[in-house]
Amino acid sequence: MRAFLVVLALAGAALSAAAQGTLSTQGYGYPAGPLSSRALGMGGGIAELDPLTPLNPASLTSWGRSGFYAQYGPEFRSVEAGGTTDNSTIIRFPLIAGAVTVGDQWTIGFSFSDVLDRTWGTEVSGWYPLVSGDSVHYTQNFKSAGSLTNVRAAAGYRLSNSLRIGFGLSFLTGQNTLAIVETFADSDYAGFAQVTVVNLSGTAVTAGLEWSPIPTFAVGLSGQLGGPLRGRRNDTLVVSARAPSRAGTSLLFAGISGVVIAADAEWTQWSAMNGLEQSTIVAQDTWDYGAGAEIKVAGMGGADLPVRLGYRWRQLPFPAGGQTVTESNYSFGFGIPVATGRGRFDFGIVRAIRSANVPVQEKAWIVNVGILVRP
Repeated sequence: MRAFLVVLALAGAALSAAAQGTLSTQGYGYPAGPLSSRALGMGGGIAELDPLTPLNPASLTSWGRSGFYAQYGPEFRSVEAGGTTDNSTIIRFPLIAGAVTVGDQWTIGFSFSDVLDRTWGTEVSGWYPLVSGDSVHYTQNFKSAGSLTNVRAAAGYRLSNSLRIGFGLSFLTGQNTLAIVETFADSDYAGFAQVTVVNLSGTAVTAGLEWSPIPTFAVGLSGQLGGPLRGRRNDTLVVSARAPSRAGTSLLFAGISGVVIAADAEWTQWSAMNGLEQSTIVAQDTWDYGAGAEIKVAGMGGADLPVRLGYRWRQLPFPAGGQTVTESNYSFGFGIPVATGRGRFDFGIVRAIRSANVPVQEKAWIVNVGILVRP
């Protein structure tokens, strides 16, 4: 347990290690989120109305025929601190989803999506004083590898052509491997290594609706109520809290031929997780705003090629040096229909700029590749 708390403290203090800490992976990690490649390309504006994004279960009714979706999303991150720049690549598979239509009214869906990605490493070196008055050089490496995943089963029901509802049950699961390794330049002094593995598990329930009063306008609403969230080490309960609750809404306008415009707002109660952290690392509730457009242009073979643009601004749940971390995303993407409409290839790229009132700059390119298949 001591090693677990030590590493948590160092995660919050990682900014002091030049170019090794990050703004985005404080606390329990970076909220990679469940947005599909299409939704990311539109700045998240369509999040509550996108059937591929596992937020609003009512949106499952727009899935169409049964199918499967998988997404690959690597991040190429650059962190600058103290005049030194550190580059890293993080490999993610943020979303896997599928749905089965049952009759004309029901759609049953399942998904695996990222909640938090806690992959970071920091290195500290210095001189350790000895009783003799001399000193020996040491190096300490602190590493974390792990994530928290949302496994959701949900159902959407079409009450009418203008009104749909949905319900979902989520199981949160994940593992964090925290390692401390200390070595000395002088081989006469033994090093130190300790690895702690903490398994996380929790639950949440979701409900939502979609309403289209006219064919060119739609609104989506959904909310999540977080249940117990527990951390265990070797089957022993060591920490407990609650899974985050959330609420979000999206508005969509399609009154211009070939153009879809959407905007989204979301609030997440990350502070519910504070029981999983020591008192010096406090999660905070966040707001997330996004807007974007999808424009259909003529593509090869006469099929429409959707081109997407978007902007998104959000707060991250874990402060850096006591300061709130914010993220601005500028996004672009497009979709390519394949197999005569039975599938779609979605590509998106996001430029993320993260900032806080600390002497660290963090930027990233996030690539998103999604494949939708409808047999």
